[in-house]
Amino acid sequence: MMMAQPLAAGIQLLDETSQKNIAKAVELSVGQFDVSNKRTNLFKVNTITSGLVLVLYDGVAGIGGVAYMMLPDSDYIEGEDANPADDHGKPAKFANKAVSLVWEKMENMGAKPANTVARLIGGSQLFTFGGGGGNPLNLGSRNAIACRTLLSRLGIIVDKTEVGGNRPRNIIFSLLKGDCLVSIRGGREFLL
Repeated sequence: MMMAQPLAAGIQLLDETSQKNIAKAVELSVGQFDVSNKRTNLFKVNTITSGLVLVLYDGVAGIGGVAYMMLPDSDYIEGEDANPADDHGKPAKFANKAVSLVWEKMENMGAKPANTVARLIGGSQLFTFGGGGGNPLNLGSRNAIACRTLLSRLGIIVDKTEVGGNRPRNIIFSLLKGDCLVSIRGGREFLL
C-alpha cells in the first residue's frame, strides 16, 4: 500500500488556531463521515486514492461535513436482497448514500444549500484499465460524476476540485475558515 507524505510543511498554510488543533483532528477512513458546527474542529483524511472525499461547508452557519466514499452507487453493488442496515460500519462507502447522509445532518443543524459549497478531492486512477471514465473499473472518475450529479440535485455548487491524476492525497479541513489543505504525494501542498 502506498502511503502519502505527511502534511508537516503545509500545516503553516492553515490559520494559527487550526495549526494548534491538528493533534485533535477527527480522522476519517473509507466509508466514514462526520459533520460539525464547532469552528475549531478539523477533519483529516489520509491516502485518498480512487475514492473520493466530499467536503461541504456552509460559511454563514459555520457548519461543515466530510465523507470518504469509495464507490459511486450502492444499488449497483447491493442488489435486491441487500440489507440497507448492514453497512459494515461504513455508512458513507457509496456516493449516493454519503452525499445524502452528510447533507441531511448539516441541514438539520441549519445549513442552507445557497450558503453551502462543495469540494471534491481524490478520484485518482492508480492503474490504467483503458476506456477512460466510461470503464467501470475507473472508479475515480465515476465517483466524481456521481457526486456532482447528487450535489446538483440538492442545489449545492461544487466550487473547487482536486480530482484525477495518479497520486494519493491527504487533506485537513478546518471549519474555522473553511480551508482545506491538500497534500499530493510528491510534495505539492496547497489550500483548496
